[in-house]
Amino acid sequence: MEHFNTDSVIRYVGESKQQVIDSRDVAKMIGKTHAHLMRDIDSYKEVLDQNPKLDSDRFFIDQAIKLVLARITNAIC
Repeated sequence: MEHFNTDSVIRYVGESKQQVIDSRDVAKMIGKTHAHLMRDIDSYKEVLDQNPKLDSDRFFIDQAIKLVLARITNAIC
């Protein structure tokens, strides 16, 4: 497993400066392929969504939203 400085992979988005980390970086950190991590995230979301007090949207940003954020970021930079 590769050593990561988390400060270098954490991003701050939106007006609230919410901390986010790219799933590709997480996959590298934990030594999984990105595909396997995404599969695991989908199963985590299923468990979280079974409890109305736990909202998976608070923990995981949908891939479509992530693509929009990346396009906005690229347009700004």
